[in-house]
Amino acid sequence: MPGIARVGVDNAGGGVIVGPGAPTVLAEGFIVSCASGATPETGDVVTTHGEPPHNVALIQSGSATVIAMGRPVAMAAFSLATCGHPVGPGAVTVQVGI
Repeated sequence: MPGIARVGVDNAGGGVIVGPGAPTVLAEGFIVSCASGATPETGDVVTTHGEPPHNVALIQSGSATVIAMGRPVAMAAFSLATCGHPVGPGAVTVQVGI
């Protein structure tokens, strides 16, 4: 199983995930990152990491089975940002069902 993604620690294509995540849910002491919920623009923001489409990216896909604050959690290698980059590296001690 992949590791759960965390705000301020994990990235997509070198751009750090800055959240907002699920502020009430922590993994390894960090806020858990979330993907888009019912609307695409609700995915966590990824910092700029190149020319378009990498200048404004959101986490668009997440776990189908693990939800935090109403949104699917982001997971290493399986979650993608809108720019196409996968999320990584993910938590070592907290793993997520796909």
